[in-house]
Amino acid sequence: MRRAVSRDSVLERRERVATAIVRSWTPSPRASCKTCSMWVPYLLAQLDKMKGMGGSGPWLGGRLEGRPSDIFKEHIVVSPYPEEDVAALIEVLGPNAVAMGSDFPHPEGASEPREFVHAVRHLDPRTQALFLGGNARRLIGLPEPIAG
Repeated sequence: MRRAVSRDSVLERRERVATAIVRSWTPSPRASCKTCSMWVPYLLAQLDKMKGMGGSGPWLGGRLEGRPSDIFKEHIVVSPYPEEDVAALIEVLGPNAVAMGSDFPHPEGASEPREFVHAVRHLDPRTQALFLGGNARRLIGLPEPIAG
């Protein structure tokens, strides 16, 4: 993934690519799979570092404009474990790149998705709505619910 984002410019060249990092199976052709978020800050730092180290080397898709970490944030949605610091992850990635998910019935999954409500109860209502369903809905192409 690091090379695809930084050196090969895959996400920058494919504006419509949307990727979820969740572990659960999904029928959507626009999402791929893995849960947990401890790796995110490290990966973002490495992406930006690798761009700098790439210097004048070959760039499969052409040299990147901007920071790879920003491109990652535009195209990747991460699903943290319930016990992880969801607010800190949202601070790193932004509210559009983090979605509630569960790996249930695996032991690390949340058997009660309502557990996530407590993780975001102190965040603003828009961020809560994005995390608790809006980002997943957008990722798989579902329309926004009709207010009423």
